[in-house]
Amino acid sequence: LFTNATVKIGEKLDLRRFVIVTKTDDQTFGTYIHMGGKIGVLTVLNGVNAEVAQGLSMHIAANRPLYVSTSDIPAEAIAHETAIQMEAAKTDEKLIGKPANVLENIIKGKVSKYFADSVLLEQEYLLEPGTKVGNAMKSRNLSVASFIRYETGEGLEKKSENFAEEVQKQMQ
Repeated sequence: LFTNATVKIGEKLDLRRFVIVTKTDDQTFGTYIHMGGKIGVLTVLNGVNAEVAQGLSMHIAANRPLYVSTSDIPAEAIAHETAIQMEAAKTDEKLIGKPANVLENIIKGKVSKYFADSVLLEQEYLLEPGTKVGNAMKSRNLSVASFIRYETGEGLEKKSENFAEEVQKQMQ
């Protein structure tokens, strides 16, 4: 398949990443392809509702969540963001002089807010403004089992070159 496509378009094609997803009879796949294939989403819902599954896939394409729920956030990611917020608090004039327990709660709140944008169930559902995704699913007796969101070029590091440094190296 890739060889034929490579010959036809004259560009080398590579399959960088893929996931094989399965579902049970009481689950629903939702798919969405955006911008002619630039963004692709596959959602697995617990429950049977193809329309909601596709709508949720559209939401995921637009909002880029990283996790389904807060329990899916790795402890290392929480610790990393907490460290960042603690460093930021040291230079925030509003927070200097606050008692340690108050500062700790403020930092926890900032970390929670940071991750709320990354958690699917905590995001405002695009198809129902004013409602969180988690509440929209719960009202329909559905839950999100998993999702995959791929975007063209995502995860590729672009080589950055500093022309001045390159010239200096050649002159030595």
